[in-house]
Amino acid sequence: MLQDLPHMTIVGLIIVAIGIALALLPYILRRIPSFQLERLPPFLIWVYRSGDFVIATSPILILATLIIIALKILCR
Repeated sequence: MLQDLPHMTIVGLIIVAIGIALALLPYILRRIPSFQLERLPPFLIWVYRSGDFVIATSPILILATLIIIALKILCR
């Protein structure tokens, strides 16, 4: 199935899946209070907490997205 899709579509689906996982992370963390994201290395995930407000993102995901966009623009 995946071999029939263009490569950029597959990369996009992977990035969307990672983004959805990051969006669901605060809800998962409420269920597992003993797990703390702050213990993970900051290059894997960066977490900002202010009260009940939580932002979690992955610097690696951001960097990979920027590289893919730059390559797509340069390879036109």
